[in-house]
Amino acid sequence: MNTLSKNSAFGLLGLARRAGMLEQGVASTRQALKQGRAMLIWMAKDGSETQKDKIVNLLRHKNVPVVTCGTCADLGSILGSDKVSAVAVTSAGMANQMLARLTEDSELMSGNNSMEIGE
Repeated sequence: MNTLSKNSAFGLLGLARRAGMLEQGVASTRQALKQGRAMLIWMAKDGSETQKDKIVNLLRHKNVPVVTCGTCADLGSILGSDKVSAVAVTSAGMANQMLARLTEDSELMSGNNSMEIGE
């Protein structure tokens, strides 16, 4: 994936936060998944395995794409907050825009509908 595509998707993540199209944190992300509002999940690579497992267990029953990128500090910085280990995008249109930009130069892994973004 080229840096421009990655930065463009990150920019959309910040825009989605400002527009109220995100749920930040593991508890809010899980709630959005349970309620069927989560259209895309972003998870930090260095998030707690226990917390990640809570989200992954819910994802087994959902068809929601997952993006794994950076650290909790990186994700928090993009969102203008403290460390964040998980985020749910709740707007289908915004999620589709992000996925389109992220997949311009890479493919989604078909097995579990997730992708990992390198540094």
